[in-house]
Amino acid sequence: MPYHCSKCGREWDDPGAEENAYTCTRACGGRLVSAGGEESPELTGLAERPLKIFLSYGHEPPEHVDVALRLKADLEARGHDVWFDLDKLKARSRWETEIERAIVTSDRVVVLMTPYSVRRADPTADAESPAARDGYCLNEVAKAYERNKNIVPIMLAWVDQGPPTSICSIQWLDMMDCVPIADRLAVYEQTRFPRLVEALEHGKLESEGGWAKIRRHLDPLDFHREMEKHIADFSGREWLLGRDGAMNRRFADEPDSRVFWILGDPGVGKSAIATQLAHRRGDVGAVHFCVHNNTDFIDSRAAVLSIAYQLATCLPAYQERLESLDLAAEAVKDTYTLFHNVIVLPLAALEKEAGFTPRRLLVVIDALDEATRDGRNEMAEFIAAHWDETPQWLRLVITSRKEVAVVSCLSAYRP
Repeated sequence: MPYHCSKCGREWDDPGAEENAYTCTRACGGRLVSAGGEESPELTGLAERPLKIFLSYGHEPPEHVDVALRLKADLEARGHDVWFDLDKLKARSRWETEIERAIVTSDRVVVLMTPYSVRRADPTADAESPAARDGYCLNEVAKAYERNKNIVPIMLAWVDQGPPTSICSIQWLDMMDCVPIADRLAVYEQTRFPRLVEALEHGKLESEGGWAKIRRHLDPLDFHREMEKHIADFSGREWLLGRDGAMNRRFADEPDSRVFWILGDPGVGKSAIATQLAHRRGDVGAVHFCVHNNTDFIDSRAAVLSIAYQLATCLPAYQERLESLDLAAEAVKDTYTLFHNVIVLPLAALEKEAGFTPRRLLVVIDALDEATRDGRNEMAEFIAAHWDETPQWLRLVITSRKEVAVVSCLSAYRP
């Protein structure tokens, strides 16, 4: 497909072959457009306020790099300063320092999500296997979280595990229909890039399709503040979280065990453990943090809604079942009816679908003791009474202090 510069008119047959793909090399400030195509105002106009944007992306396959290059060129054409490392040829220590500096000084962090870039470790994989290692973008997400940066995720290729649980409640932009970009310019220029501009420059990113309905009614909770101080620079706890650690041993040795309960005194790092599970572990499907002075975070109904949304991001078949429900009507029902109709029944139905192969998923609930009010912990009571109604492959990981209202409810489970 022929291209030409929107300003000087120079033509290319293959802009991707140029050193600075999709940007005119004559330094005229023009952009390359397909023959006969017209750029939208969002592609040609300048932003009201230039931003420093950190672009986190994967290098394989090449068509994903093409999208990163195009985004960089288009955002720079709007006046933004875009940082990303194309070749990673520098010494590792210097490279990490430069990346952290770029994140710290950025206004926005754009994460291009692919199975390669945001892969989370399989806790049961051999230590030498690629499956046992994280995608390197997780480190960049962790630094962005730690620095309380505005993160804008873009789904470039579907991630089987779903987006990292640490950012799955952040609305993401679907650009899967823009790959390969040379063949999908129309949808990119007319729809996807303008929506990204709205998100970056005006803080607006609206859901579309089935996700709009699910997000509107399930209203997932944002645990950014709870995770930001624990997400980066975590080390140790291998006896608990490692491939041969206590958690994996419990699930392997006791396949019928439904709950793994971590009991500890204040300050021993329970929330740090929950955060690392959510961010790094590939079999975590949802996370919930209880905060004693936040009524939403200790409300059982809000927890059920938020957990359902998170599970939908890593189980497409479950997402489809949620779309078929009248979520507006379900969302106002009592906690048990909501739990039964939105989690128990749809997940049970999945097991009857031809071709559905269940994989172990963990739901992590941190600081359950902080949900205690007036001597009662309704969330702990609810878990004790109803969690066993969920499928066997859905497990629960709880952290708490040794508080009577929690211990009395969960006495059937060994901490």
